[in-house]
Amino acid sequence: MIDQWVKDIQDAREKATMEGSAKMPREFTDHEMGLVILSFLFASQDAMSSGVIYAFQHLADHPEILAKVREEQKVARGADYAKPLTLEMVDNMPYLKAVIKESLRLKPPVTMVPYKTTKAFPISSSYTVPANSMVIPSLYPSLHDPNVYEDPHLFLPDRWLDPNSTANTNPKHYLVFGAGPHRCIGVEYTNINMACVMGNAAVLMDWEHLRTNDSEEVQMIATLFPKDGCLLKFSPRTE
Repeated sequence: MIDQWVKDIQDAREKATMEGSAKMPREFTDHEMGLVILSFLFASQDAMSSGVIYAFQHLADHPEILAKVREEQKVARGADYAKPLTLEMVDNMPYLKAVIKESLRLKPPVTMVPYKTTKAFPISSSYTVPANSMVIPSLYPSLHDPNVYEDPHLFLPDRWLDPNSTANTNPKHYLVFGAGPHRCIGVEYTNINMACVMGNAAVLMDWEHLRTNDSEEVQMIATLFPKDGCLLKFSPRTE
C-alpha cells in the first residue's frame, strides 16, 4: 500500500510539472504515512477480530438465521462451495450483508471515537467545549436508539432488508464506521472480508456456542469482545 501511495504522489507531481501547474500534490511525512498504516492494521486486526467473533456468536445463538445464510450461499454459489468468492457473488448475498450489518450494530467493535476541537464547540445550551479539547462521544446509544431500531437489543437482520424501515431511512444513526470526513477508511474492506469469512464458514463448518452468564457481557480490549471469550466448538459440515 505504501508503494502504491508513494507512486501515486510521484505520478501526480510529474503530471503537475509537465502541465506547468503551480499547485503541486500534498506531501506526506513518514509519520503521517505510518499513522495511516497503523490505522489499517488496527482495523484489520482488533476491530475485525471483534466483528467476526460476534458474528459467529450471533449466528450460533440464532440457528434459524444461520439456516437462511446457508440457503442464500447455496443459491449464490450454485452449490459449488469450492468456487472462489468474487465481488459479483458477494453482491448477490443481501441476507448475509444484512446479517453482518446487524451484528456490527448490535455489538460495534469500536464504541468511542476521540476528536479534538479546533474551536469552541457548543454541545448543549449550558456548556461549550473549549478549543483544543479532547471530546470522546460514544456511538453505542445511536446504534441502540429504540426510535430507529425496533427492539434494539435483538438480533434482527431483516430490519435491513426493508428499504422503508426506520433503520434504513435513518442512515445517520448507523455510526459503526463513524461519519463525515473521518469515516473509517476500512468500511468496504470490513464488509467484504466479513462476508467472505462468514459465507465460507456457513457452508464449510458447523459450530456450537457454549453460553455462560458472561456471554452477553462485554470487555473492552481496545475493541469489544465477549466477556467469557466466546466459547465455540467447530466441526466440518458433512452436507
